[in-house]
Amino acid sequence: CALPIYDYYRYTRHGLEYLMEQAGLEAVEIRPAGGYFRLLARRLLNGMQFFAGGLRWIGFLPAAVLLVPPALVLPFFDFLDPHKNFTLGYICWARKKDKTWTE
Repeated sequence: CALPIYDYYRYTRHGLEYLMEQAGLEAVEIRPAGGYFRLLARRLLNGMQFFAGGLRWIGFLPAAVLLVPPALVLPFFDFLDPHKNFTLGYICWARKKDKTWTE
C-alpha cells in the first residue's frame, strides 16, 4: 500500500524570496543545503528504504554494502558544484521589513 504524497510546492530560491516578501519579510540570506553530490548521497540512502518490507529485507545487507560507502563519500565532492541548483533544500534567514511612514 503506497502512502499518499502531499507535495504542494517545490521551493526554489526565487520562490522563497517571493513568499517571504509576501509575508512582509526581507530575506537576509538564502543558502542551499548542499549541492548535487549531497543530494545524490541522500538519494542513495533513501534507496535503502526499498529493502524495508517483506522478502526484500534479504537484499538489505548487499544494498547497504553497495550504497552506503558512496553515500558517505559523495558530500565531500560538493565543492565541484558552485551553483548548487540541485540541493536538498534551503536555509533561510529573514527579518520583518521596517515600515517607514510618509506624511
